[in-house]
Amino acid sequence: MNKKIISLLAVFCFSVAGVYAAAPEPIEPIQPAEGEQFIYPMDWGFTLASITSKEIFSKENKDKVFIVLVGFSKCTYCQAAEKFVFARLIERYAQDKQVLVVKLNALADKVLAEKARKENKTDENHVVTKFEISRWPTMLVMRDGEEFWSQKGFAEAEADTVITDITKAVDEIKVDEE
Repeated sequence: MNKKIISLLAVFCFSVAGVYAAAPEPIEPIQPAEGEQFIYPMDWGFTLASITSKEIFSKENKDKVFIVLVGFSKCTYCQAAEKFVFARLIERYAQDKQVLVVKLNALADKVLAEKARKENKTDENHVVTKFEISRWPTMLVMRDGEEFWSQKGFAEAEADTVITDITKAVDEIKVDEE
């Protein structure tokens, strides 16, 4: 064989092997035992409170404004959004009892939505399925189960713009309430 062909074949084989080795392992949600509550910890190393779709859509929270980070713990972009956007939003809205800055575990929400679908619980809403979220992170501003602003994906360079957009959306919702 020609040396060029052998070299190209070697480069191709190492490239394919490198791509295969670098592929992330699939993340499987933890399935609860029969009768146990579904728990999927999302410790990203910050103080952002976790929430479920059930809490977001509950009647008790109907008048609250939610700023939601939808993602999962192994997503580096989700971690960056929490660090560069949501940490600052927590500071900004810490004293405002009508605005909740939270994170929602996308994988857990998807599993719960699938379980509700199988059990024909058509009255249950789930953020991931209702808003057809398939890109991580997705950031939402919501009130009363309705989306007022969203962004799919995140890059650190756009943190200030995202904070400005979220703040404007929250301010518009609060003006509408008055």
